[in-house]
Amino acid sequence: MKQNLNKTNVMRILDQKKINYKIYHYEDVISGIDVAKTLGEDPNQVFKTLVTVRT
Repeated sequence: MKQNLNKTNVMRILDQKKINYKIYHYEDVISGIDVAKTLGEDPNQVFKTLVTVRT
């Protein structure tokens, strides 16, 4: 799933290598452990990428 948004370097690399990925966005989830719990996944298998915007 590719959306029209600012892509991270990791997303660009995955696109170049034609590797599929999913984008998830959570308003009140602040840690990788929270993401894993939300997805019902093992926290040792979920990796979180942070993206910040300078305003």
